[in-house]
Amino acid sequence: MLSRPLSRFGRAIALAGLLTVAAFPSASMATPPAGNVVSNPGFEAICAGNVPCNWQRAAGDESTFTSSTDAHSGAASLEVVGNTARGAETDCVTGISPGDVISLSYWIKGLSGPLTNGYGVARYYSDSNCATSIGNYVLSGFSAVQINQWVQTQPGGAAGPGGGTAPAGTHSVRLQAIMGCSGPCSALFDDVSATAQAAAVPCAAGSYSTTGNEPCTAAPAGSYVGTAGASSATPCSAGTYQDLTGQISCKPAGLGFYVPTSGAASQTACPVGETTLVTGATSCVVTLGSISAVIRSFFGGDTHGANGLIDKAGAIANATNANTKASALKAFNQQVDVKIGKPLTAVQGAILKQLAARL
Repeated sequence: MLSRPLSRFGRAIALAGLLTVAAFPSASMATPPAGNVVSNPGFEAICAGNVPCNWQRAAGDESTFTSSTDAHSGAASLEVVGNTARGAETDCVTGISPGDVISLSYWIKGLSGPLTNGYGVARYYSDSNCATSIGNYVLSGFSAVQINQWVQTQPGGAAGPGGGTAPAGTHSVRLQAIMGCSGPCSALFDDVSATAQAAAVPCAAGSYSTTGNEPCTAAPAGSYVGTAGASSATPCSAGTYQDLTGQISCKPAGLGFYVPTSGAASQTACPVGETTLVTGATSCVVTLGSISAVIRSFFGGDTHGANGLIDKAGAIANATNANTKASALKAFNQQVDVKIGKPLTAVQGAILKQLAARL
């Protein structure tokens, strides 16, 4: 988890209690702007008692909680005056799920008193209306509040690690902007920015994305993705191919087919007179069987002539050394020359000689 239990950050926070003691009804409740889960984040909408709509005290004391015209942007901000750690809490934010990543920052300007720091807090709830608390977690912070100067809370400050993952059982959250002080103090709050990012869902095997999470892209033809959460597709290796998209593995080239390069979306049939001895081949070979089939097809009904040439091809294939192989090849080629026109064509004769040289 990215967040830290609030109790680790001292007595000042504990004194705040972080309990909602007063909710302020509004005549016109603000709605969250696009990309922000907080309603009325700039405190511009003012409700009864000169209190910003959609906000309430985050501590059960006598601190004042009013709208101010001294704003970081816009026309209004929130002024809080108290004796210890004080701040403001949002209305209930719904639609939160376990694993959602919550981020919170805001601008704060010290007015008076021994101010120490400012930090954002998330209080998670197990129900959808912020009734049953699961716990509090610091989301953002910085080392010091500046008197008469606006400062934005930053992730990783003194008061917290900067972002929180909603714990198991979470269904809603209230977000709090807090000022820490060791005595009577006052500060202004403005421009609250809060987001809730859905828990990342890893891409399934067969798909990928730059982050490894949804939304994902199906592995293109010629590649595969073998595991979940992948950031890229892997090209099929030579000897294999994949003609479909979104696959978790590649297919080996079948017998009589080959794939000479990686990333192939199809296999290639071996040329006439060639074959493969195993699946997953990257090239084809000439065997006695493959050249014999070609000879028979060229000779047609001349079985005797075909068998004679096949025997000579067999002598090449069975030669035990270079000399005997060379002699056998010479005899084969001579026999082919004899058969040109009876019944071989010159082209067929050339094909047979090329195949024989590769036996």
